[in-house]
Amino acid sequence: MADKSFGIKELNLIGASGTPTITSPNNLNLNASNVAISTDVTVGRHLDVDGHAEFDNVNIVGVTTFSSAINVSSSYGTSGQVLTSQGSGSAPQWATASDSIEYHLNEVSGSLPSGGLGITNLPSSIVKLSLVCFNFSGDQNQEFGFRVRANSTELSSNYYWTTMYAGSGGGGDGDYYSNYFATDGLASNGYTCNAIWTLTQGPGNRWFCEAHWNVNPTHSWGYVGTGFGYVDCGASSLDGLSFHPLGGNFDQGDYSLSYLTQT
Repeated sequence: MADKSFGIKELNLIGASGTPTITSPNNLNLNASNVAISTDVTVGRHLDVDGHAEFDNVNIVGVTTFSSAINVSSSYGTSGQVLTSQGSGSAPQWATASDSIEYHLNEVSGSLPSGGLGITNLPSSIVKLSLVCFNFSGDQNQEFGFRVRANSTELSSNYYWTTMYAGSGGGGDGDYYSNYFATDGLASNGYTCNAIWTLTQGPGNRWFCEAHWNVNPTHSWGYVGTGFGYVDCGASSLDGLSFHPLGGNFDQGDYSLSYLTQT
């Protein structure tokens, strides 16, 4: 028997229980000037809305993509803007996204090699680094020097460095260096030392350095020292560092290098 179309002028569902069901073997179309639903609606699969849609209070879970423009408070925003919450009970607003910077901390540590520490292939995204050397000494009375490497080459000039020290043996006036970051008269011959060097990138590819050190105060003339200055790397990128005695070798010591990279 062939299907026949039929029309319904008015349909009333009567009864306090049960769930009336309308089933169609194909699509079910509702075509009217206005379809009003006064209670909750559940959509089990896809919801495709063509044309204008207005929602007064929406709770959306699991949205992965938007394939068309988003209109918020009669505005589509401008290129690069993001939606920002205005708090409970208020509609979100378009706002210019602020730039964000991420920093990553990296660490390297070990024993000081006899001939001096040389670290290469540091990333060009470094913005700050700290080198800590502790319980170290050399095989003769000497100073110790810290240099940076740029474009795989140890820089031997363009340092602007001043040091001072004080201790039981008296104080030292400012000493100036132009070829390395030096510690001022660190002794060895069995006396151990500790030092920390901190470099921070400044304008014009200059790296500003601050250092503090001490000689083990168990002997009669133990002292502490400090230094400050910078090195100008010019057009080169800092990519390594060196720390070594300015004569002779290390006979003991450990180091720890930490540095921040920016993305």
